[in-house]
Amino acid sequence: MPRYYSNFELLAEHLQLLPTDFIDSLYLSSQTILCHAFEGLQRFCCSLAPNDENIEKHLMRFEEEIESTLSFDVLQQYLFDSVFWMPPDLSIQLDHYRDLDLTLTAEHEMTIDKELQAALEGVMAQWQYSHCLKRKHAFMNSQLQQLNSLQQQLATLPLSEISRDSNMWSTT
Repeated sequence: MPRYYSNFELLAEHLQLLPTDFIDSLYLSSQTILCHAFEGLQRFCCSLAPNDENIEKHLMRFEEEIESTLSFDVLQQYLFDSVFWMPPDLSIQLDHYRDLDLTLTAEHEMTIDKELQAALEGVMAQWQYSHCLKRKHAFMNSQLQQLNSLQQQLATLPLSEISRDSNMWSTT
């Protein structure tokens, strides 16, 4: 079965990190290790001959030589060309792709697109209906609060006062 994704996609999915992130981390780690190793070498050489300027000069030259030799670009190119390289005809299938049918025809894709469009329209209609119901619910709640407020006001007034204020006929 042919691969439907590039080497970097496969590596990123399988390793759970991008190859470039791995290379950056590897380079920074190696630089840190070399720095500590060089500091140890420098301490050792200086302990053998504490005030020898010749040792300092040669250590500086050695450090410059190491820095010029260890290039990030060279390491990156080496890793991409050898470590992360995979032959194009190499069939690799990750476990979570094992039972998937990745051979879709144009007609099948069109059918899926139509089904997705119909599902989207159904969801949008439900969302609009839900939005209308929420607005109606908020309106009804505000009306209910107004009615409850009026009910409380009416409950505190005597019945004779209510009929006089509202120009209604008094029953008493």
